[in-house]
Amino acid sequence: MSKPERKVVNRDDVEPVCWFGEEGRFLLRKEDTGGLYSFYQITTAPNSGPPLHVHEAADEAFFVTKGSYEFEVGGVTEVINAGTVIYGPRGVPHRFLNLGKEHGQLLV
Repeated sequence: MSKPERKVVNRDDVEPVCWFGEEGRFLLRKEDTGGLYSFYQITTAPNSGPPLHVHEAADEAFFVTKGSYEFEVGGVTEVINAGTVIYGPRGVPHRFLNLGKEHGQLLV
């Protein structure tokens, strides 16, 4: 892949994509980082989140920036609050659920 160029992205300029009660905004895509990673913000409605699933080709790190989430990673379930990061390696089943009464946010 070619060397990535400098890029500045304003979150509000990114068109949201919706899935599983979430709104995602892809701030950097793999095409922007030479295939190394994607970086995006997820806004999750109360009591929403994806079902248990697996990514075979990518690791994920979730930084909770707003709210409180229940995460299950590799069969371990725990509550993760704002200011905390949780890592989910590729090939490991994971899910999360917004426990709050307001929209929560994650950086992934």
